Amino acid sequence: MSPLSFAKNISTYSSKVFRVTFVTLAVFLIIPLLGAIVLLECPIDPQPLSFKEPPLLTDALEPNIKLRQAERIFENQLVGPESIASLGDVLFTGTADGKIVRIEDGEVKTLARLGHGPCRTKEDEPICGRPLGIRVGPNNTLFVADAYHGIYEIDPVTGDVKMLLSTKKPLEGQKMSFVNDLTLTRDGRKIFFTDSSSKWQRRDYPFLVMEGTDDGRLLEYDTVTKEVKVLMVGLRFPNGVQLSPAEDFVLVAETTLARIRRYYVSGLMKGGADMFVENMPGFPDNIRLSSSGGYWVAMSAIRPNPGFSMVDFISEKPWIKRIIFKLLSQETVMKFVPKYSLVIELGETGSYKRSFHDPNAAVVTCSQQWGRWSVTESDQHLDSLEPGNSPHLKIASEHLQAKANT
Repeated sequence: MSPLSFAKNISTYSSKVFRVTFVTLAVFLIIPLLGAIVLLECPIDPQPLSFKEPPLLTDALEPNIKLRQAERIFENQLVGPESIASLGDVLFTGTADGKIVRIEDGEVKTLARLGHGPCRTKEDEPICGRPLGIRVGPNNTLFVADAYHGIYEIDPVTGDVKMLLSTKKPLEGQKMSFVNDLTLTRDGRKIFFTDSSSKWQRRDYPFLVMEGTDDGRLLEYDTVTKEVKVLMVGLRFPNGVQLSPAEDFVLVAETTLARIRRYYVSGLMKGGADMFVENMPGFPDNIRLSSSGGYWVAMSAIRPNPGFSMVDFISEKPWIKRIIFKLLSQETVMKFVPKYSLVIELGETGSYKRSFHDPNAAVVTCSQQWGRWSVTESDQHLDSLEPGNSPHLKIASEHLQAKANT
């Protein structure tokens, strides 16, 4: 055999070995994967959703780095602070370990606990509690929405806790599994709050988002009569709420559908509802009043345009969602959410007035859990981030996560 023929035979043999090895590996990988896709149960029953093309990030939405001028405060002292309320120079917030904390003169102290420990992981949340929305009432007491337990009133000095509404009692045959945010009238009589889902609890909110569950509600609690009314049903992840300055309507962030709904609570339109702003450049979380008569909206994740939004892409493809959640955990899926921090100010009619960005979340970092945060006490500080002003926005954070963790 000539050297040339021998070389050809060796080459042919090597090619065959490579092909056999490749096919064998592919079979060993693909067959178990297909088996898992077919045999494993999916924890969610995703619904097909339709989104319009997101608005272009231009004009008032033009990307900038204004949020990078923020100053982080209380790092490593707060575990996942959510909503913020203030009484003078004293701040109050609820944390992921079930506490209501008081922040005064640079010190963080526990004011109250709504549940009991241990509070190590999200699996402990139903017992430990998870304070979310927090507001100051007319008598300077704190009103707190706990995702698992209900609505409380807390003395900001003594820490005495009074339960106003428990989640243990179903409302119109539907349990409250995920009490989220709240807003109240100036006289403190009416509390408007969201129950994000009757099926999913807060610890499973990625399932709620990806399934597109439409069992969320807007509710009203009367502190005098103790009556609870259902105002809106069929909402997909109702989240932050805000009563208008004139107290004639309530805004509700419908996170899953990237929009904000409006429900009229007084006047000629009382009992009616309409769209305040839809097809937003991100998925809205908390809503709070701005000093200009508009509203601050914190985005939990963005829908970049130009750019690519994975959530938009798979929204009309439930089969892809099923495969994803058959193979991956919630925590793993959330790691693929792009890191981008965005706060938007809306005008009183829902128009975009301005926006504050931190591309890649370099300073104001969202967590890998859709980075829930609010801008309750940031209004005058956000004003200072405009060109020509000095940066004074301070952000309470844990492990460099500005208002992170749901």
